[in-house]
Amino acid sequence: MFKNISILLFVCLCNSCVRQDKTQSARNLIIEHFKLLNEHNLKDLAKEYSKNVFVVSPDCRSLGGAEPIIRYYQLAFTYCKNTRFNVHEIIANDSVVVVKYDIMGEKLTRPPTQTNFYPSGISVRECTVFKIKNNKIVDEDTYTNDSYYQG
Repeated sequence: MFKNISILLFVCLCNSCVRQDKTQSARNLIIEHFKLLNEHNLKDLAKEYSKNVFVVSPDCRSLGGAEPIIRYYQLAFTYCKNTRFNVHEIIANDSVVVVKYDIMGEKLTRPPTQTNFYPSGISVRECTVFKIKNNKIVDEDTYTNDSYYQG
């Protein structure tokens, strides 16, 4: 009986360690994600997405690849070169990471074709829910609070 309890305890501890490792791995992926965003390193950022990623945000929608979200960031960084992502909070488990952050950037020029782009720069509070599988982002849903900085 004592042997069975010992084995059960060992299995539970191992499962707990594996779950903690997955949680830390998911958290590290998203920490790296925001580091790459702040460096404006889109080449390495694209590698963090699965090839069938689904992205939904107020400014971008993508199904089946990182290309649309990378194009969006290229445009954003072209017109707001000093854009910064200031992370306030990260909540993670083994397959879902929620991040609350601010995006700040001063407008340098007006985009010629984008009508929904921030006209005077950007200062918004956002929250993104990332789903992680095999250490890749497979789903990204972003929610924006534009009024957070409007007084």
